[in-house]
Amino acid sequence: MTVTSTTSVPVLDGAPVLPEVSVPDVQIQKNSRLADLLFGSVAGFTGKLVEYPFDTIKVRLQTQPLATSLADGGAAGIAGAAAAGGGGAGQAAVTFKGPWDCFQHALRTQGILGLYKGLSAPLVGCMIENSALFAAYNHIQNLIRTYTSTPAETPLSLPQLATAGFLSGAFVSLILTPIELVKCRLQVQDVAGPRSVNYKGPLSIITHTLRSDGLKGFYRGHLGTFLREAGGGAAWFGTYE
Repeated sequence: MTVTSTTSVPVLDGAPVLPEVSVPDVQIQKNSRLADLLFGSVAGFTGKLVEYPFDTIKVRLQTQPLATSLADGGAAGIAGAAAAGGGGAGQAAVTFKGPWDCFQHALRTQGILGLYKGLSAPLVGCMIENSALFAAYNHIQNLIRTYTSTPAETPLSLPQLATAGFLSGAFVSLILTPIELVKCRLQVQDVAGPRSVNYKGPLSIITHTLRSDGLKGFYRGHLGTFLREAGGGAAWFGTYE
């Protein structure tokens, strides 16, 4: 039995012409949660790559010994540093004259990668942080509109925006504090002087902290992070809009 198709296919120069298939135009709505997560992650990832060397210098200057007995000044080890060698647990503390001295010391002893020590934890964390920050900010804005009966087309007042920024920053500080703890310990362990533990990486710090201090150990210094993120969120979002 022969089956004959009645459907004709257009032919051009001996070759069949296939019909055009329309591809749907997929767009991400600007204020959607997906946009908050996607764009916040990309922005956080990119920003961290640029800012991290400066952050390393800042943290090392903030945590260096206040008193120094260096005879020659600058980025040099206290007596015994040469004998300690290699960044081990007996290494003497290093002091710096300022940001430029700290930068030169990192390049001389560790190379450019020394300024990126401990990057992996905040690199992942900043994507979570930025995504959570913008998602929380938009959600809190919606809550404010609901409880104040503010229409969606009516802009929120400056105090309302600052409140949304403050609360979203407070929420993000809960995520950021453990990440900051891991990051800072890796950034300073090669210049912080004698210590009982030499961390190999983020996982080493996490397991040691859990074993020695439990979950609460990740929230040492949380008050400072809370004030920074909540206050910064209020100021940033209050002027951003």
